[in-house]
Amino acid sequence: MVGFRRKDRSGYKTLSYRTVLEMTNCERVETTIRKRQLWLAGSLVRQKETRLPRRIMDGRLTTSGPKGAGRPPKRWEDNLQDNLRTLGAVPRKGAQRKWFVYGVEVKDAYDWVTAAKNEEAWYAGVERGGQEFEDAWRLADKRESDRRHKQEAAASRAANRRIPSVHSGC
Repeated sequence: MVGFRRKDRSGYKTLSYRTVLEMTNCERVETTIRKRQLWLAGSLVRQKETRLPRRIMDGRLTTSGPKGAGRPPKRWEDNLQDNLRTLGAVPRKGAQRKWFVYGVEVKDAYDWVTAAKNEEAWYAGVERGGQEFEDAWRLADKRESDRRHKQEAAASRAANRRIPSVHSGC
């Protein structure tokens, strides 16, 4: 639930996050962040390899020093791979057994860079993937909300039914 309230005939009603997003025609913050990270990655891939942002993304600026103990920190590339999977940039085999990412032919299953170099297809694919991700979340949230409302209604009906109590004649 979100802290937004709307007045209707029976008083004020608290609106769910999904309802507010639908009323305002907005997407979740998570979807926006994932899409922007992929757009940035595509923009960096299209830059010359000598530019500083590209070198940082490729991990070619490293410091030499002792590694810390424990689990290695999650890298930007790890988040990028997760976002590629989440927003549907998974490679698919076409009819001629060639790999495609967002409709762009790539060399192998791990080559998202070639797809990102096609700017129009990349932006359109990320946008489409974000919309599918958002639609799937809204559908799952609606189902969960409907299930919760049914449970609440059943509990309310059960509470309203009076069970006659047996009193002893004391």
